[in-house]
Amino acid sequence: MPKNIKPVNFLPAILLAICAFHVQQAHALCTLACSCSVSVTSVAFGTYNVFSPTPLTGTGSVDVSCGGVAGLLVPYDIAISAGAYPQTGVSTRRMANGSNMMAYSLYTNATRSIIWGDGTEGSQKISDSLTLVLLGNVSRSYPVYGSIPAGQMLTPGSYSDTPTVTLTYY
Repeated sequence: MPKNIKPVNFLPAILLAICAFHVQQAHALCTLACSCSVSVTSVAFGTYNVFSPTPLTGTGSVDVSCGGVAGLLVPYDIAISAGAYPQTGVSTRRMANGSNMMAYSLYTNATRSIIWGDGTEGSQKISDSLTLVLLGNVSRSYPVYGSIPAGQMLTPGSYSDTPTVTLTYY
């Protein structure tokens, strides 16, 4: 006669398998039953003083909005390109005034220590998710922190750049 037979509980493993299947279905469903968009408020730097010993800072925002099937979890990434005039990539962005260039950087955090880019050159994308609701869209706003290094001897004028913001949702 067997001694100390213990029942094996398969319920946690079954529930885990069901949850994993549900998540995979939800991600596949998003490509069919949800849509997301991105809008941008430009970083406003103001006037640069070539004699100031401190960097000039400014802020803008990237806003994500998604809609679709209620309860669906929509994971996404937000990347910002190097812009039109990079010296080498996202870590060396530049604004232009004709042939004159002004260095600047965009960051994900207020301390301006994490470069917001495309995941290259030590930059980071923002990865997040939204859970959709029954009626309407769900939105989230992300601040963009900009900085222009001090000590650049520049020709007076208006400088600009047009980095591309890419929203990839799954």
